[in-house]
Amino acid sequence: MEAYIQKAVNHFLDGEAILIEKHEGENNIIWIIDIDMNKYVLRENKVNVSKEQLLFEARFLEELNKMDLPLKVPQIMKTKDGKLFLDFEGRAFTLYKYIEGKKRYEWSSSNIPEEDVEKAYEILAKMHNAYSKISIDRNDEKPNVIDMLDAFYENLLRVKAPKGEYASFLEQNKAFIAETIRNVKTRLISLGYANLPEYPVQVDFHLGNIIWKGKEMVGLIDFDWSQYSTLEWDFCKSCKMICGNFKHSGESNEFDRRKLALALKTYNKYAERKLANIPLLQELLKFSSLFLINWSLEWFTKNKDKEEYYLSFLQAGVERLRNSKDDFFLAA
Repeated sequence: MEAYIQKAVNHFLDGEAILIEKHEGENNIIWIIDIDMNKYVLRENKVNVSKEQLLFEARFLEELNKMDLPLKVPQIMKTKDGKLFLDFEGRAFTLYKYIEGKKRYEWSSSNIPEEDVEKAYEILAKMHNAYSKISIDRNDEKPNVIDMLDAFYENLLRVKAPKGEYASFLEQNKAFIAETIRNVKTRLISLGYANLPEYPVQVDFHLGNIIWKGKEMVGLIDFDWSQYSTLEWDFCKSCKMICGNFKHSGESNEFDRRKLALALKTYNKYAERKLANIPLLQELLKFSSLFLINWSLEWFTKNKDKEEYYLSFLQAGVERLRNSKDDFFLAA
């Protein structure tokens, strides 16, 4: 294990850190470590994250850990001088207590059994019940859905992909994507999206962030995207991953209409605030595909050697938009 990690750990705890596992993603490096027979998760941010965003996440988790939740969420360990995160050698580090269990899925897993879809949306509804009772300072600095659509449009026009299959597919579909962005923005505004209440939400709920013990969901991790947003968007963003398939891990890029309907039915069974505006949910589901496209654009420009990987998600977003139906949530 790199020496700087031991130095970072010792700002939180004394003792030698023994590396158990290391996982590297686009935004973070996750170090699972053992110190004196106790396991911890050290998150190292690879990209610049504002102090305000780190504090927002930490305070959100502090509030959640005071509540009676359906599963565990990360518990932050403060530094020796009482800080919620460490700014060390140009990177930010956050230390959490380890939640025992295992992952069963990735964020882009396909063909998820309906039994697990049902369990997931019972959990999400109960988490939303908790989120709606939390009030913390709005210093998350994250744009709202309408602002993101404007940013997506600008990115679409600005990004110049290197010549290849990715650039060819993007060029063939650019006008369609641009038109969809404009139409979704118009529809969301007309449907009153801006008037919906906002709460602190995770905005990254999917089965790859669930910790399991056997068939039981016991933990929910990865709150680094936390922000004030609507329960409707948090729900529909989760549908992008839980209720849709991806060709790179399955047979198609389609949404599963039965799973979408099951997700909404299960959610509303347990939610204190029901999601009843179906036309608005349909537009947010389209927005989730635009979100996937924009994510693919941004990360491919930074990782041009992974063209096939990011192309698969660009294709998924476009195919889902082209095959969008107005009765997805009514298909049970």
